[in-house]
Amino acid sequence: MTLDLYPDLSPTQEDYLAAIYQIVKSQQIARANSIARKLGVGLSSVTAALKSLAAKKLINYRPYSYVTLTDDGTALGRQLTKKHQVLVDFLTRVLALPAADAEHNAHRLEHAVDEEVLNRIISFITFLEQCPRGGMEWIAQFSHFYESGSRVDHCAERFDSWFSKVCHHQQVPYFSKGESTMNITLADLNPRESGKILAIRGSGPSNKRFMEMGLIPGSMVSVEKIAPLGDPIDVKIKGYHLSLRREEAAGIKIERLRHGSSGEKK
Repeated sequence: MTLDLYPDLSPTQEDYLAAIYQIVKSQQIARANSIARKLGVGLSSVTAALKSLAAKKLINYRPYSYVTLTDDGTALGRQLTKKHQVLVDFLTRVLALPAADAEHNAHRLEHAVDEEVLNRIISFITFLEQCPRGGMEWIAQFSHFYESGSRVDHCAERFDSWFSKVCHHQQVPYFSKGESTMNITLADLNPRESGKILAIRGSGPSNKRFMEMGLIPGSMVSVEKIAPLGDPIDVKIKGYHLSLRREEAAGIKIERLRHGSSGEKK
């Protein structure tokens, strides 16, 4: 059951249906005076709205009696309530609006957005919460950025923190500049050899550049060719060709794969 099946349901009727759903959810039944208090309207307005919703078979209603929802009414009421809450969450948690402003604007928006837009908003919020490069801490910085109108401070530090967590998640030590290691690096591979990235060595800006190129722990990388003087090195990762300085390649710790076991898809 979706709102698309009731294209003639007006915004006012949607408000009444959502209010009835919320009252019934907590009290099992809804009475006209409870609905009037929740919506801040007069009893005569409630009576007219109840008659119209009953005519659409969304509620069970008899004058001077309590109100219950039909199965369709319950499904639509649940959908309307969910839509409102998603919009409130988006406006408060992502756009950093005060709660009262979010409620007011969500009430206006919920009558305009369709199910596809709502689903995309839900997915966007979930993505921001779960994506390590974003997360709720990152979202929280938007409020400061909006209020000050200036660049958010410490972006590089936050990136380094995130990158370290990625390496830790891969159960591989994040090694610092100058640290010796018995493992080989990307610079040790010959053309047509491949390896699995284990860890990255370098400063914040270098790490950021590596990430933007797709060079992260767990990724497969192959050496395509090496310049006559050994610099630069042409590598392939996730179908893309990248040119790295030998110094950069030497900072990428890898596990060499056996010949023919490259993770690259041709």
